[in-house]
Amino acid sequence: MNCAREYTMDGLNSSGAIAGRQQSMSALKAIASGNKSGPASQQAIADSLQTKVDIAEAGSANGRLASARMGAAGEALSNMQGVMTRLTELTTRATDGSLSDADRSVINEEVQQLSSELSSVVQNTRFNGQPVLQGGTFTTDVDGKVSVADADGNAVLSALSGLDVSSVAAAETAKAAVEQAGQILTEQQSRVATGQAALGRAVSRGVSKAANMAEAAAAYGGADMAQEMANLAAGLTQEKVSASITTLHRQVKMETVKKLISQGGVTT
Repeated sequence: MNCAREYTMDGLNSSGAIAGRQQSMSALKAIASGNKSGPASQQAIADSLQTKVDIAEAGSANGRLASARMGAAGEALSNMQGVMTRLTELTTRATDGSLSDADRSVINEEVQQLSSELSSVVQNTRFNGQPVLQGGTFTTDVDGKVSVADADGNAVLSALSGLDVSSVAAAETAKAAVEQAGQILTEQQSRVATGQAALGRAVSRGVSKAANMAEAAAAYGGADMAQEMANLAAGLTQEKVSASITTLHRQVKMETVKKLISQGGVTT
């Protein structure tokens, strides 16, 4: 059995046209579906970048949540500052030796109420169920690990311990204690502001990093599309070249036949 196969010019060109058409159709399907079909290494880079984008965005979310926690603490400290201002007024007033016992008693009662109010703020201010004025430290992962210190409201309460204005001497002591507590409160407010600033910088870095990596990932995704467009162009070109060669070959064959006929080499 003769297994040899005769390859003709028409057959070869027809095969080329079919191959080009198949390449074009494959490229069109990939473009229409949005499927990624770039080199495996390229796709791996794109996937790795997207993973890093997701991590950076999660870190930014962590930072915003931690910043909100610090914001809750800052608001509570501001409320305490208002109470401290009133305590300063009352203890100063109580140093007046001309006050009647009844007046001093009224002032002392309000001082005790305000002290209790401060204690309630420190003990009960929470964010997501967690106390934020107990002087603890928490860690969050923003653009890397960030350790943030909570405000220590107990330090303020400690300075105000035993506050009493029932006499001029007691009022003088109470006034000094309130001044000291005010300084501690200011320090705690600064502590919160420093923590918020650190978190804000970390969030900004994370957001910027996520944006840059997302742009890079999109660029690799765009490379996939560019590759499919190139495949489409190559397929269409192959179809056109094959069609042109086939047409030319047929023209040559016809001219050869006509020439042979004119020379009497072929009878019709």
